[in-house]
Amino acid sequence: MVRYDNPTCLGRQPTDAAAAEDEPVVTSFHPEAAAGIHIAPGGWADLADADTFYPGDLPEDWRLTYFANAVGAVLVPSEQWVDAPPGELVGWRDDVHDRFRFFLNYAGDQAASVAAARAALGVLLEALVGTPVGEDGVRPCLAPDRPDGPAIGYAAAPPDAVRGDLRGARHWLRELERRHGTPPRLVVLARPTSAELSAWQQLVGLLGLAP
Repeated sequence: MVRYDNPTCLGRQPTDAAAAEDEPVVTSFHPEAAAGIHIAPGGWADLADADTFYPGDLPEDWRLTYFANAVGAVLVPSEQWVDAPPGELVGWRDDVHDRFRFFLNYAGDQAASVAAARAALGVLLEALVGTPVGEDGVRPCLAPDRPDGPAIGYAAAPPDAVRGDLRGARHWLRELERRHGTPPRLVVLARPTSAELSAWQQLVGLLGLAP
């Protein structure tokens, strides 16, 4: 069971130390940490229907722009960004609009690469996403300028049972909020269809949780 630094973020004071260990909590957020939930796949190529989502005549290097016009964020795999030339990262920034956000998969030993990504992506770099912690598999979101500091939020991947069930997805999100004191900053959908991404974005919008 992972513990962070403030058991009162669930809106109640634990009666004793044992009670404080009942549920994991995530704290020390930036003020904007609970401002909304981003929905993202693990890369703009990680779509189950990529062959039909992207027009057949679309150049490969235009795919990110096309993706960003439909989806608001992406979790970039480590192998795609850690050794990428700075010019390529700058190209990513230039290929998307100002409201798009990058999350980077982070293994914890990539200080030089993080600095390069910060310089290239600027404010479009939302957070670094660490390795899973806790029984529910949430992943800490870390500030790009303080990757060794406290979590500024968390990322979570929905169980298969709720991915196509928006009522179940709503319950899952509320349960995460109950357990952690705030909604996730990022929901990661592994190899989703474009329709699934759209449905989840609509869901967080209806719940008033869109970024």
